[in-house]
Amino acid sequence: MLRINLFSSIKIQFFTFRTFSRVYDVIRSTRGNIFIDIGSFEGGYVLFTYKNFKKIIAVEPSPDNLQILEKNIHLNNINNVEIVNKAVSLKRGRVKLYLADNPYNSSIVFESNRYVEVDAITLNELLLPYNTIDLIKIDVEGAELDVIKSGISQLHKVKKIVIEVRNQYESEIDNILIKEGFKKCVLEDRGHEKNILYYVGEQ
Repeated sequence: MLRINLFSSIKIQFFTFRTFSRVYDVIRSTRGNIFIDIGSFEGGYVLFTYKNFKKIIAVEPSPDNLQILEKNIHLNNINNVEIVNKAVSLKRGRVKLYLADNPYNSSIVFESNRYVEVDAITLNELLLPYNTIDLIKIDVEGAELDVIKSGISQLHKVKKIVIEVRNQYESEIDNILIKEGFKKCVLEDRGHEKNILYYVGEQ
């Protein structure tokens, strides 16, 4: 039986699964060796997919979210997850993670009065150790274009990408990924603000 840390706001993830079922279906149905979950939050997708992959890399920069992510993994005796407590950005170093009232919306792009400084790495660094990555999920609250740009030299290794994209970045992300051989599908159209997109590589 799946165990959830009762002090988490994991109910947000369950709401996402119910409302955006196509996203859940794509992620849940994918199987393979490597899943990289960028913006893992409290581990919702990790909990539902850890049996599908030999290894999951859960990337989460927020110290508060990290504690709940670790507890959820421990409660379920999951041993194939590597946690990376860093942000993904154009370059490695230290960045400000701006904290939102809803912890799901913390961002290194959208500023607020509260922030913590966290370490940052590039997508290239995350992908470099692996020959093939079966799935990447990217949900980074406005930093998605920088994440994609930071991984261009390694994107040829990736089979599938599920990414939440603000409308102002969609065209540029399309150009990068289509040039790299990916085909695009809109999983969820959220109207004027953002969409969830699904890109499939040629591998």
